[in-house]
Amino acid sequence: MKKLLVLVLGLLLALSLSAAGAEGISGRTYVTSQPGTVEQMGWYTNNTSTVIFHEDGTYELIFRRDAFGGEDLDPRGCCTIIYKGTWTDAEPEDEETSHRDVTLAPVESVYYLQSGKLYTRSGGTQVLDTDNWTDSMTEQAGMDRDAFLEMMAQEYVLVIEEPALDEMDETLIPQIFEMPDLVMPAIQG
Repeated sequence: MKKLLVLVLGLLLALSLSAAGAEGISGRTYVTSQPGTVEQMGWYTNNTSTVIFHEDGTYELIFRRDAFGGEDLDPRGCCTIIYKGTWTDAEPEDEETSHRDVTLAPVESVYYLQSGKLYTRSGGTQVLDTDNWTDSMTEQAGMDRDAFLEMMAQEYVLVIEEPALDEMDETLIPQIFEMPDLVMPAIQG
């Protein structure tokens, strides 16, 4: 009888943890930040990625790169890209209780803003918005909306750390645990 009770409780625990997956991250926001460099310019960067999982199965992935001068640390420019599409999640390949593998389907919409010397040597701003595409954007990008969207349409798998999935570990924070390299357009003014 004890073995049956242990088996039933174990099964209930496993089911509750797997059910906590999508429900556990739906409606939540996760962030990661990484330093970097633009070596050819001697600049430093800070790359911040924020992903918002909406309850309707859509996501917004907001990537922001801020660049600073190597010696004076003055701002050199920024790049912001907002990717939008749909997401699904699954049990993690790394088998960590607090992790979920989240697949971001290829984007359906992209907002791209690049400004300062990241865009041109003399500074300036470029905006490409697939939801509000104009002839001017086709000229700036050197391609039409569909070609730009196709270039950006990649599937990504993120590893999310969600403390609610492992309440016994008090050291966890809601974060993007693993972030793949994103497609970055090579568009210069």
